[in-house]
Amino acid sequence: MAARVKKTKYLRPKSKELRQIYKKLITTSIVERVAVLCTVLQWYDQAMDYVINKGAFDQDQLKWVTVANKARKQGLGTNNEHEKEQSFRTAIRLYEKVCRSEERRVGKECRSR
Repeated sequence: MAARVKKTKYLRPKSKELRQIYKKLITTSIVERVAVLCTVLQWYDQAMDYVINKGAFDQDQLKWVTVANKARKQGLGTNNEHEKEQSFRTAIRLYEKVCRSEERRVGKECRSR
């Protein structure tokens, strides 16, 4: 008799938490903005786990995640704060795109049933 493997259930991250994090983004200090963007990226790490657990990516989503990961890696690899900020913003924009497109796809599947 084979043992059952329990699938890990990922909780959907709360968008209210993301809004609260974004409120801290309004500052003149680039160091603080980069720190806030790092926190936003951590929120999107949880969101991506949730999205991946929901189902398979299509080709566009896979491409966006790949480019977002490259942008994030570029930001982590530089000491220039302006380049870090721009790279992290690019990664966040692409992660948002993946999460939104997944939300629309899942919504369509639910409505078609």
